[in-house]
Amino acid sequence: MVAKMKGKKRLILDSAKTLFPHFGLKKTTVDEIARLAKIGKGTIYRYFASKEDIFLEVIEEEGKILQHQIHKAINKVVSPQEKLRIFVFTWMKTLKKLANYYNIFKEEYIKQYPFIKQVREKNFEREMDIVKSILEEGVKKGIFNIDDVKRTSRVILNAIRGMEYSWIMKKSEFDFQQSIKKFIDLLIKGLEKREGYVRR
Repeated sequence: MVAKMKGKKRLILDSAKTLFPHFGLKKTTVDEIARLAKIGKGTIYRYFASKEDIFLEVIEEEGKILQHQIHKAINKVVSPQEKLRIFVFTWMKTLKKLANYYNIFKEEYIKQYPFIKQVREKNFEREMDIVKSILEEGVKKGIFNIDDVKRTSRVILNAIRGMEYSWIMKKSEFDFQQSIKKFIDLLIKGLEKREGYVRR
């Protein structure tokens, strides 16, 4: 019985993941989710109070996928510079695939659905912890010159989030890759210690 219940919930979430990117949260209905999942509308309400609750679980799930992919990728490299490079590339490439999670970065979603702001802030803190750990490693190894690691981590992540729309909308994969590469090269160059530099 438990396995069956879990299976139905999975069906609901998978159906919602398909519909939300095409029609948006506002236009997607519980009836459409039920129809695609091939279950009764009443069954959905056994698991979720509203379609907003479904969307919330969908984006939380996709947020975990994003963070898992980032951890998995950066654990394959050694240097802090490469970890930072991999973090940005993985963040952007995975975000392109997670349509629902990407939608929470759009201003109209935040204005219409205040709960999305809370999800964004929670995931921001998790992602900032990853950046912070990379920068701390770089400082410890004498590679990065950073006075305030926490503040720098926040600035970096805000910069990435501020540019994700223009990056993702690049028509070609080459343009997408080149735009990110230029940003990362500039970022790492600014963080690295320079010969003859004395911190005051």
